[in-house]
Amino acid sequence: MSNLLEQIQASFLAESDRILAILPDFAIGLMGLILAWIIGNRVKSITKKQLAKRMDDPFLANFLARLLKTFILIGGLLFFLQRIGWGDAAAGIMATAGVGAFVIGFALRDIGENFLAGIIMAFQRPFRVGDTIEVNGISGVILGLSLRETHVKTFDGKDVFIPNGLILKNPLFNFTIDGFMRKDITINLAHDADIDKAIDVVQQAVQSVAGVLEGQKSPTISVTGIDLNGLQLQVFYWIDTDSPISGTVIRKDVIQQSVASLRKKGFILPHAQLDVNNK
Repeated sequence: MSNLLEQIQASFLAESDRILAILPDFAIGLMGLILAWIIGNRVKSITKKQLAKRMDDPFLANFLARLLKTFILIGGLLFFLQRIGWGDAAAGIMATAGVGAFVIGFALRDIGENFLAGIIMAFQRPFRVGDTIEVNGISGVILGLSLRETHVKTFDGKDVFIPNGLILKNPLFNFTIDGFMRKDITINLAHDADIDKAIDVVQQAVQSVAGVLEGQKSPTISVTGIDLNGLQLQVFYWIDTDSPISGTVIRKDVIQQSVASLRKKGFILPHAQLDVNNK
């Protein structure tokens, strides 16, 4: 009985010595873990606020902020395990997690690709909600961005959900990223028309239309060709995409004012043909 008590006492003393030996490392590791928690919460709060300013999807902003906090906490946990002598266990956990992530990522590679593309676009921000874009032959207005897809409303009223990976891998045309958009119409004139006078008449007509920009973005007009219908007069004008006057209304007024002014000045419009760029 005395031998058993002595063995228990010896084991307890040995274990106590081991605990005391790792106590400083345990304290340092615990402090690192607590510090990682504090930093993670702080980084999450700052990241969420900054992302919320740059994107229109609060769910996506919150998710990315949480994801960043999780990475910081994982780093703190690995530091803690390393300090208390469980480095091999930590390495095993990371290796297992890495293999699992590879298997899951391979099985869901399309979803993972779109997810990562969504994260990249959230930071790069190639467009805003309300921008007019064209990608992979699809044109329309951006209505929203999620982790997997981008919601686009086409000009004929269709709702298209484009995978984010497709947007990231293809050229993206953003027609309104700076808040301005150039449009144009083509007017056919008679072959013997006075070109300089016609340009002057159309210039004044277009500039008088509400919503057409002036200054450096004033309308420009030039003759771009000739065919059986006559001379082709190309009219370029700029609009503000944030204007309360819609681009459709401005285009209609540009056409009406141009045609009316030309006819008033005696110009002949063969078949009254006009080609309009609807983008």
